[in-house]
Formats: sequence, C-alpha cells, structure tokens
Amino acid sequence: MAKLKSLKVEAATSTTMDMFSSLTDDILLHILSFLPTRTSIATSVLSRRWRHLWKQVQVLDIEDLSFCFLSVSDDEARKRFVAFVNGVLSRHKDRRVRKLRLSGMVFSWKPVEHWIDYAIKSHLEDLSLVSLILEGTLALHDYLPIVNLPSLKNLKLNVYSVDLEKILSGCPVLETLNVSARRIFSDVIHKPRFLKSFKFEFIGEFANPNAGGCGCAIESIEIDTPFLEYLQIIIHDSRVRNLVCNLPKVAEAHLYIGEKDVHVRWRPKLLRALCTTKLLVLGDSTIEPPSPSPSSTFSA
Repeated sequence: MAKLKSLKVEAATSTTMDMFSSLTDDILLHILSFLPTRTSIATSVLSRRWRHLWKQVQVLDIEDLSFCFLSVSDDEARKRFVAFVNGVLSRHKDRRVRKLRLSGMVFSWKPVEHWIDYAIKSHLEDLSLVSLILEGTLALHDYLPIVNLPSLKNLKLNVYSVDLEKILSGCPVLETLNVSARRIFSDVIHKPRFLKSFKFEFIGEFANPNAGGCGCAIESIEIDTPFLEYLQIIIHDSRVRNLVCNLPKVAEAHLYIGEKDVHVRWRPKLLRALCTTKLLVLGDSTIEPPSPSPSSTFSA
C-alpha cells in the first residue's frame, strides 16, 4: 500500500512538472512574480531550466520574517537579511525590475541607500519599501541623501541623531512612526497627515543647525494628523518651544513631558486637543502641579 501511494505521488509530481515544462519562460516568470523572492529562489533546484529563472523575475518581494525564526541573535539575523538582499540584487539579471518590496530591520542607512540606488538604476516602476527599522548609534543627519520613500508605511528610528524633517518629507503615506533619539537636527518637524500611530522619545538635547548646534531648543513640532489613533510623547531634558496639534481621532495617548518652562505654554493646548481621548496617561511632570502619584490615568 505504501509503495502504491509513493508511486501515485511520483506520478502526480511528474504530471505537474510536465505541465510546467510545456509553459514558456514568460508565463513561468509571470507565475514566479506572485511569489516571495525567497520562494522563487527555491525553485532553482527543480531542474536545469529553473536554475537561473528566478534571476529574470521583474518583481522582487523580500522580507526578514524567515530570518527572525533562526536560532541566532537579532543582530546576526539582521546582518543575514542585509547580506541576502545584497546577494539577490547582485545576482539578479533583469535590470527592468517593475516592483521592489523590502520589509526588514537594518542598522544603518547605507544598505537602504544602496537598495534605492539599485531601484533607480533599474528604472523601477514601483518601489514598495513598506517597513523600515534603523537602530544603533547612528548619525542620520550628516550626508543624508534626499529621501524618497513614497510607499513607506512603517518607520522605526532608534538612533543617536537624526534630521527627522528631511526623512519625513520623503515619506508621504507613513502610518506608523516610532522615533527615539538623543539629538534632533530640525527647526520645525511636520508629521505626515496619514499617520495612525506616533511614538516620540527625545532622550537628550535638541540641536538646531541655525543656532550653533548642541543645546538649542527646537522651535516647533507640528502634529497635524487627523487620522492619528495612538500617541506617545516622552521628552526628557530636551526643550520644545511650540507644539501645534490637530488630534481629533486619538483614542489613546501617553504623555511624559519634562519640567521645562518652555513646555508650560503648549502643554494645556495639547491636553485640550486630547479632551475626547478614551485613555489618557500623564506622567507626574506633565501636569501642574505635579501629581502625588507616579502617574495619573484618566479613562473616558
């Protein structure tokens, strides 16, 4: 019985392969274009004809999920992901890539810049970089190129310094933004209007390039985000002179704002903008006078 079942499986596999063998390369490439790139590469073991077929697919879809489940450290998994992407792009034969989708975690802007440069040289029709995470002691302000990420929806920056306004100006459809930085090289920061989740943490001091660098306050943060649903602002020793906000749909907000005189002017305005929020959590230094408890939570 087992032998008969094995023969049936072999016959079915042979029939399937015969069916694919009768198809032209153009049709096979069209089929492969709907698969993740890692799966397309796996088909190279099927036969000699399939060995290099994936290199001609005009749609590249690469994400780091398969690297996250390896029994290695997060650092090693990210390095392997970057190496895999670089390997795919270097081996890819067809320079007429129509779509490139990358979703993964990297430590620096350099590989991302390389990938975008590849996309431009490929006369790419659709650069769909959906998620990007940059972490480490990175300085994302000096020599930062023009950022153009029209499809980016999720961005996480956990870095030493960043020209946030320059990056955000090139991300028009961003929906999730998570920023943690010690220094911000921007006078005014405008948030994308389609943002749905915004986490903002400033650990150290702002640096204003027009006022001599370190220790200067940022002039303004503009949060004109009518679709925002989640907000978290943590400001430690930094100074923000003004905050402009439009937050009609925020359902949950967490505010931990340091005790600075310049914050007193705009904190009431921020709280009024959040008056319809269902859950509002305030750190003890956010309200005046300070709350006797470590934090005060209000639920509507």
